[in-house]
Amino acid sequence: MDLRKRLTAWMGLFSLLLIACVSLYWLNAARADAEEELRASARLLQLIDALGRAEANPARVRELVAAGGFRHVTLRLGGGPDAPAGDDAPGWLAPLAAQVQFDRQPIALNLDGHVVHVALEPYSEIEEKIRDASGVILFTVVISAISLVACWLTIGRALAPARRIEAAIRALEDDSQPLTLPRFALREFDRIAQTLNTLSAKLHAARQRQRQLSRRLLAVREQEQAELARELHDELGQSLEAIGVCAAYLLRHGPSEPEHPQRQCVRDIQQETLRIHRHIRALLSELRPHGLDGLSLAEALEELTRQWQARRPEVQLDAHWQAMPPLPARHALQLYRAVQECLTNIARHSQATAVQLRAEVTDGRLCVSVSDNGVARVVPKYGCGLLGMRERLESVGGGVTLALNPGGGLCVSLHAPLVGLS
Repeated sequence: MDLRKRLTAWMGLFSLLLIACVSLYWLNAARADAEEELRASARLLQLIDALGRAEANPARVRELVAAGGFRHVTLRLGGGPDAPAGDDAPGWLAPLAAQVQFDRQPIALNLDGHVVHVALEPYSEIEEKIRDASGVILFTVVISAISLVACWLTIGRALAPARRIEAAIRALEDDSQPLTLPRFALREFDRIAQTLNTLSAKLHAARQRQRQLSRRLLAVREQEQAELARELHDELGQSLEAIGVCAAYLLRHGPSEPEHPQRQCVRDIQQETLRIHRHIRALLSELRPHGLDGLSLAEALEELTRQWQARRPEVQLDAHWQAMPPLPARHALQLYRAVQECLTNIARHSQATAVQLRAEVTDGRLCVSVSDNGVARVVPKYGCGLLGMRERLESVGGGVTLALNPGGGLCVSLHAPLVGLS
């Protein structure tokens, strides 16, 4: 059943129930009014009967008049012709009674020298109407409250699947498993749920393909970097070594004067060769960190932080790697690249003056935290750099967590398992 039909059915059922309640209320009110009218008429007939008897008993008449219970009339025994026929109206009824137009002059009935004054009295009718109106108002308030509660419960029950669907949409960010929303009784929500299930399955498959592609790209990139590092080391290294040997030969067999232009030129060649050699060595450490093949991540990270500190002496860097156990080569490489990306981001964006790096083993995982006191005040979204770190570590079963430091800055937690993936 669709939502429109279900809501219409519920509201129709509630309307029928409301009509039944109103009908019962009015029938009960009519019965009570009829009983009261009949009791008043019976008392009046009894009084007429007592007055009409030849041997009328004055005590009986006084008893009936004193008992009261007459509607629309008041009776009083004794008094002169101008004596009031009944009690004054209550204070809160006087303004209403004053507006009622009727003959207020009482009628005197003689009974063996006793006078019964009979006068019209509107107060009982006004009280009846006020009582009926109060009952209607109270009944309306109760019905309104019940209507609101029924509407709240009905709409809440009808829209309950919407909250589950909303939670499922938010869970789309967690792509560990595709959504499996159940079937719903309402046609609209059922269609939305099945569409979301299909969309989630396709999105999950697309993300899986994206991860596989990212892993392949990372593997190809690392392979290319390794080959480039090998070419730089083998080709350029040998060429620079040959240039150094030639320069040493020229310096040894050339002019002996220290200030000779040829000797000065040879020394310039040696210095430039040494500078190029140091630059290539730094490139090699970035392309293929030395020591990772031997599962020595601590030495590679120590070299990385030392080079980073040398380029930025104004930043206070505190690194501790003593608790770092050996890792599989692929895990160590991805963790190294992630720390390298963190330091690059700090240098580019954070404006930090202090950086801390810590390593600890927790639940079979090596966790490395990189914390700074930079300008970050909100957790950044995953851009290219952070997304690359996450893809790298997720490819080996690890992950990345971002958090703000209490005093400002960002803390990036990197973790990877100590054993390889099966």
